[in-house]
Amino acid sequence: MNKILNPNIFFVILTFILLRFIDSDLFLKGLIFIVISIVLIYLPQNKLNKVNLSLLTILILIFSIFNEKKNINEISGPLKINYHNENQYINLLGIDKFSFIIDYYKNNAEKCYFNTLDCFQNDDTEDIYLSPDQLIFNIQNTYSRQVSEINFHDLADARLSFIKSKSGNINYQNIYKLDTPYFVEYQNLEHIDSVCFKGLGYIDTIDKRSFGLFHKDNKCLDEAIKNFTGFNLPGYNLQVSSSEKSNFKYFDEIILILFLTFLIFNLSINKIGRKELKLFIPVLISTFIIFYISRFDNWFNIFNLFNFYFFGFEGGDGSFYINAAYILYKSLANINVLEFFRGGEDIFYFTPGLRYFLLINQLISGDFYYLFFFILFFLPKIINKYLVKQFGEKVGYILTLSFLLFPLLHHLGFSYYQFIRHAYRLFPESFGYMFFIAGLTIFLHSFKENYLKMNLLFAISVFFRPNLVLSIVLIMIVKTVYEKVNVFNLKYLVPLTFISLIYLFPLLHNLYFGNSFTLFTEYGSKMMNLNYINSNNFEFYINKYKLINLVFLFMLFIPGLNIYLKIILITQYLTIFWFETLGRYYWIYWLVSLNLLYDIMHKLFNNKWKFLKKFTSS
Repeated sequence: MNKILNPNIFFVILTFILLRFIDSDLFLKGLIFIVISIVLIYLPQNKLNKVNLSLLTILILIFSIFNEKKNINEISGPLKINYHNENQYINLLGIDKFSFIIDYYKNNAEKCYFNTLDCFQNDDTEDIYLSPDQLIFNIQNTYSRQVSEINFHDLADARLSFIKSKSGNINYQNIYKLDTPYFVEYQNLEHIDSVCFKGLGYIDTIDKRSFGLFHKDNKCLDEAIKNFTGFNLPGYNLQVSSSEKSNFKYFDEIILILFLTFLIFNLSINKIGRKELKLFIPVLISTFIIFYISRFDNWFNIFNLFNFYFFGFEGGDGSFYINAAYILYKSLANINVLEFFRGGEDIFYFTPGLRYFLLINQLISGDFYYLFFFILFFLPKIINKYLVKQFGEKVGYILTLSFLLFPLLHHLGFSYYQFIRHAYRLFPESFGYMFFIAGLTIFLHSFKENYLKMNLLFAISVFFRPNLVLSIVLIMIVKTVYEKVNVFNLKYLVPLTFISLIYLFPLLHNLYFGNSFTLFTEYGSKMMNLNYINSNNFEFYINKYKLINLVFLFMLFIPGLNIYLKIILITQYLTIFWFETLGRYYWIYWLVSLNLLYDIMHKLFNNKWKFLKKFTSS
């Protein structure tokens, strides 16, 4: 078993199992997750033996026996009451709850009552909003999810299910996200000692009494209750917490700390050298710095990055991707194959890859983004490998430190912080470019040895960012022919056929669901359409040529530079030229430009100007 199973992989699997079921303090859980992730990615673990397997088995058994059981049913949904659908909400809430909330709603969400679209992006509702916290193989359709306790200060950390759905998206121009009108009901509270809340609440007691209350400040109920329903409205932001007498109050936190301690003591000290620590330490420091300073960055808005939870930002791409992932999750839960492959669009307008990756994250991590960030934590390792391979150990390491700690080229995308903040807003560039750089490193330095792995990485990168496809196709064709790789050999042909399905999936999807021959996305096709290109006026071209991007193209005419980097340079420029002038589209273009600029400087100074003489004479 030890020979077959990589201990780091085993611990990664165990980490995600624990994270799925542990309900500890979110901030502490986030801190420990960061350390565990970076330890497992950047440092080797000792092989599994009888002793550590026994210790882990005992830890898991203790956790399984004493872990708090999730037995509180949670149901949530948006409040879209208007004078047309009052009966719908009477049936949903019951006449007593409806009578309690309707006057508050009319007085504080008046514009929502007279026109739902003034507050929400649509007037759709669902019977039950399913949470990805539910295990996909054990879906219950009578509630959103089950929790072991209630504890949230506002909508930003409530993790309510409806906000993942398109029908939960607010009209952000007219209403603040935290003021979203919604209800949340908690059932089976008999074992709870007390419920405390601020705002509007409706209580069902054990002795079958029901009444509504408004708490201006956070106050606790002094009687045993069965159900609690909270309402959130502008001016009445809801805050709810529960408490229960337990001898195992900090049990989950202790389990996490013990697991982290085990991983630290199980490190393979003999295999950890200066090289590993030189990368591990700055990555760990950089990650904590980024997560800390994020609270001062408006990009992160009201969210605490350490909680590893967010619900998107209306008006941006992130909102769509969250909504699409929710559709995918529901389609799996309902075993709706067609809706799953449809992915929320008949013709892909947004890049297809991120929504499916978010689904995988939800299946493994529930409502949190642990898998999402775990993959992203590989980025410094990938960047470092590329830089060291291209520029040597010394220069590569200095550039890696710059990428992590001294983001001098932050606005050119050469910054760990830039990748994380764009990933957090659910832009697909961070993942698309990460996979591309990993594939490009193999392409430049071990083409034949890792031919299939490289092709897979390139295919995944295009699935996230289709604007890379022209660059990848051209460099692959040229080098495959040059290296005389026989792609028709069975060892290549069969795997490449499956890999090609990643490239073809968007086209097949668009043909089947939208009857449209759109290679990747409708947006990309529109930008690259001849009619659109011909429609651009003179000012469009002037503004494009004013950008510094054009200057980098002079390197195409300098001999002796890497031909494949030149191909990427020109193909990325021609591809992105027609798109909106968004910095994140140009990250690969700028990376390749910096690479070529370094090569020029290296040749100039290391060859005592011979390179310049050769260039001027030619």
